[in-house]
Amino acid sequence: MRLRSSSSAYTLHSEKTAMSFITTLHRWAGRTARALGFKTGGKLHGVYMKIMRWQPPFHIPVYGMWLHSMPLKNMVSGYHEIDLTRFLEKKLKPGMTFVDLGAAVGYFSALADRLIGPTGDLIAVEPFYEQYRALWSNVPGAGKSEHRTLVLGAVGDVNGTTKIAYADSMGKASLRSLYADEKDIPPHIRQVPLLTVDTLLKGSNITQLDIMKIDVEGAEPLVLAGMRQTLAQWPECIVVLELSESCVGRQDKSVQTQLDEYKKYFTHISYLDKAGEEVPIETLDVEQLVRTNKHINLACHGALTQRTS
Repeated sequence: MRLRSSSSAYTLHSEKTAMSFITTLHRWAGRTARALGFKTGGKLHGVYMKIMRWQPPFHIPVYGMWLHSMPLKNMVSGYHEIDLTRFLEKKLKPGMTFVDLGAAVGYFSALADRLIGPTGDLIAVEPFYEQYRALWSNVPGAGKSEHRTLVLGAVGDVNGTTKIAYADSMGKASLRSLYADEKDIPPHIRQVPLLTVDTLLKGSNITQLDIMKIDVEGAEPLVLAGMRQTLAQWPECIVVLELSESCVGRQDKSVQTQLDEYKKYFTHISYLDKAGEEVPIETLDVEQLVRTNKHINLACHGALTQRTS
């Protein structure tokens, strides 16, 4: 399925060559920033990011779809989180509602768009403008259908505005710092609108909530804290949460600590294997899975509507 076509699109070979060049450029800019130190490197890297903001997206074939996207390594490979992809293919049906928090360039939003059909509802939220621009291009009904809602902003535990840290990879933005110390690339900060999931959905026209994907680079507990009313209203909704070693590590937390925070909100949590099947976490060594895979996706069921502090 081609999501967006363009007569001026490069050939696939040309695009792969261009993406390889830009990926190398990103890597070079990051290494240069680190070598120059926090203050000087940070200023130089900030200028570089402003220039790259105007880089046009490419058309990339990913899992049978053509996506407008920045040159993300896993997308150039022709697949993206196959575990969650297959899970959504099995679960999402025409007429369902899918909420994508931390939508990035819109891979899962685009996938859901074709699975839920024109009568299903899609709500996608992304705080990073460069990715939101691609997200808008990748969802065919954006701006045309009342069943497609795209929001430029961040989700958290309160409403207002917030400073958000983002990285040069074009794939990471979080309410929490993405870097551990000055030896890493200095984070760049933007002021963005902030809202809770409760506020987001209260202002929507959805009548059901089937699946919600939350991928916010370690800030998932903040998002969960801002969606208590949503969980109480739709306790049967499946919430897919990411568990990443790098994200929890930057917060001086362990994988088990993050997992324990998830357990405060749900009665049943399963690991998604590569076939998109659910495996109860009680039967697995979750910390070892995360160490091996760098990150995993968890399907959470049975919302606990009365959460204790």
